[in-house]
Amino acid sequence: ILDLTGDYFPAGTTENFDFDVTLQNLGTQMFNPFVDEYIDIDRESLASGKLKVTGSYNKPVVDGKINLMRTQFLIKYLNTKYSAAGSVDFSENAINVGELSLYDTRRRSASVSGSVSHDYFRDFTLDVQIVHENFSALNTTARDNELFYGTAVVPGQVAIPGPLAD
Repeated sequence: ILDLTGDYFPAGTTENFDFDVTLQNLGTQMFNPFVDEYIDIDRESLASGKLKVTGSYNKPVVDGKINLMRTQFLIKYLNTKYSAAGSVDFSENAINVGELSLYDTRRRSASVSGSVSHDYFRDFTLDVQIVHENFSALNTTARDNELFYGTAVVPGQVAIPGPLAD
């Protein structure tokens, strides 16, 4: 369920919206059109939480917290499926992952922390850390990608820094 209340100012020059958004077991697959180049979100994935959306068309601001439940997704480039549980905090120009649990298809867990900064939802920059033991990292065939393919299960730590465009 998505509950949206507030004000919309279509002709505003500095402020176009002032919304309170409540998510209650919202199917997160609705975000697939925004991420489908990289990720495919499973249709049974759910999120709950509260967000405040303010600002303008050019500078939207989202503040609040979302809790992920039974959230499953496929990272297309790696052909790996994961599920996630935990919370994600939104602030003016950042999306923060305090401590998110990630699970692979073999039920092995990883701990994800860090943030994604952005300039009003443009020019995303990652600063994400993943700590894991024997975690599925690759599951491709030559048909998926003839340059690299195979199955990889790896231990250790992964840092993902830098612009998303790289």
